[in-house]
Amino acid sequence: MEADFLIMLVILTNSVVRDQSGTGWRRIGSFFTRLYVAKLRDVDVSDDSIDDLSEAATELFSLQLAVENIQARHFAGECILATDVGDSLKLPTMVLQGFLEGLDQELKRAGHPELVVDSAEFRNVVKDKASKKERYVRALAKSEMLEFSAVLTLLRLS
Repeated sequence: MEADFLIMLVILTNSVVRDQSGTGWRRIGSFFTRLYVAKLRDVDVSDDSIDDLSEAATELFSLQLAVENIQARHFAGECILATDVGDSLKLPTMVLQGFLEGLDQELKRAGHPELVVDSAEFRNVVKDKASKKERYVRALAKSEMLEFSAVLTLLRLS
């Protein structure tokens, strides 16, 4: 029964990461497009754009942390993501992390430390979302495993 759960956990973790990291890429691309257009038009980037960037960062970083937590809890820290799925999470996360580090440095240098994205509050939000994502994937795996077990039981009785 435990092996069935772990197999489902691997499958569903990969599925969730593939779906959500793709969304992350689109959101990052959308932000950079709006940033570029604002620069061309010589206007400020809207607060909505900054909020979208922060939300995209929260989603991607919490997804990465959720995967790390699942791997630590159930697989002794071993990677459970397929290579392409792992890359689909790693690359946008690295791009966004590098961009945010530069942005935060510029905000501090410009005298706006209150606008820094990577703050204790941000890290707490990421941690909270990661915990929710981890619980969601584990619950989904348990549900799928139980449903699969029920189907097998019915087939055996037939």
